[in-house]
Amino acid sequence: MPPKIITHKNPDLDAIGFVYSARQKFGYDTTFELVNAPTLQELENLEVIVGDVGLKSHPELGYKPALNNFDHHYSTAERSATYLFNHTYPVLSKELVNYIDEIDTAKSNERARNSLKVVIAGMRVTHNGQDKRIIEEGCKVLDGLENTAADPYLLTSVPADIENYLQIGLQEMARIGKEVGGCEIYTSKKNRKIGYLISACPVKSMVKEEMYANGIDIAVLHYPSKCTFAIGCCLQKEIDIEREIAPALNRLEQEKGQSEEWGGHPDRIGSPKTIGSLLNKAEIIDVIQWSL
Repeated sequence: MPPKIITHKNPDLDAIGFVYSARQKFGYDTTFELVNAPTLQELENLEVIVGDVGLKSHPELGYKPALNNFDHHYSTAERSATYLFNHTYPVLSKELVNYIDEIDTAKSNERARNSLKVVIAGMRVTHNGQDKRIIEEGCKVLDGLENTAADPYLLTSVPADIENYLQIGLQEMARIGKEVGGCEIYTSKKNRKIGYLISACPVKSMVKEEMYANGIDIAVLHYPSKCTFAIGCCLQKEIDIEREIAPALNRLEQEKGQSEEWGGHPDRIGSPKTIGSLLNKAEIIDVIQWSL
């Protein structure tokens, strides 16, 4: 049975870097899947290469090179999946690996405006909802950077298709930056920083990533036109927001006659989808403040 690559849905730069690295090692035709979480069987299977996504119930398997698992969310590893994979299987240039690691772990502010992160942002907006297309397009860009030894911090004289993604990304990142700069800030009882924001970006995870990079621990995105909320946290090893706040939110929803529930994953949850949430901003922030 040929090997299989697994990473998370709605892929970001690190997920793309991981898939590209794994393909460089195990063959470009190696299939890949995008999932919310791998199964225990997949994590224990050496022929399944898992990166940037883990299983909350088995954090010890998150970063396990002997089993080809390279996640940094639910394990003791503190580096990006791309970095972890290349530490075991050195296939990419150190410059590209270090760039992806710095961006993904928020260790560095962008040193250049026309950087790889912005290209991927434009790609994610352009192909929002087409996860496999994002991976394929992203791998092509990384392949081009590796073959030309281009500086990921400063992309110049790029092909027309990459320039298009770059310009879209510049516009979107500038808009997100203004949104995040004006977000409302609250503090939880455990002194965690909560950010509340009404966003126009179609890719929720991009907004949350920027909020985390600006020191927000718990991000609350509100879409009033649909009465929906998305809540995420960057403290996956410390907080399980699905377990710690979803039940309280659901009790309040039920008191107002809501039949659907909040749900999602340990690091992100969303409000009921059919008619949206019956709660207001103040009620949701209050639950988070007292729970986290």
